[in-house]
Amino acid sequence: MIKKIITLSTCLCLFMIMAVGQNLPIHEKSGKVAFIEVFDAPNMTAAELFDVVKEWSKKQSNWVLVSETAGSELKFAGKELVYYKSPVGGSDQNGNVAYEFTIFTKEGRVRYVATNFVHTGNGKAPDAGKLENADPDCGRGKMVGSSWAKIKNKTKVHIEELAIDLKKYIKAAQADPTKDDNW
Repeated sequence: MIKKIITLSTCLCLFMIMAVGQNLPIHEKSGKVAFIEVFDAPNMTAAELFDVVKEWSKKQSNWVLVSETAGSELKFAGKELVYYKSPVGGSDQNGNVAYEFTIFTKEGRVRYVATNFVHTGNGKAPDAGKLENADPDCGRGKMVGSSWAKIKNKTKVHIEELAIDLKKYIKAAQADPTKDDNW
């Protein structure tokens, strides 16, 4: 009886972990995982916002500038290293989740779009593929469901942390007393 309760509890926990991992925002039109947000940056011109965002982006160690439209758009290729359990036990495996992060600026507003998330394994770790997939491309035999969920969850947390940091950086730029010309 105790074994059944423990087994049932373990299965329920694994199911919950997998269910949470599938909770990424999916863009209606593209069907891709996409984090999109627009936020206000009052009293800042498009050019000022563009410069602040460009300065902030230099802090992102795993980013490469892909394209730039002067004064309005910056597109980056980013990647995040994630660790997860091996399906056969032993040491953890790891891989990178590559993605695109595009930032748009205009008078008093900023919009970011993070999309095109793809996991590739490092070393002997398998490639799991696009994060919008319910199951990893490599199959459940090479990557257990809880690892796939963990990759998705860590990616979600990473993008949410980037967004928070971007907003804080812009707020700090808005509050910079050296840029106050109202004297």
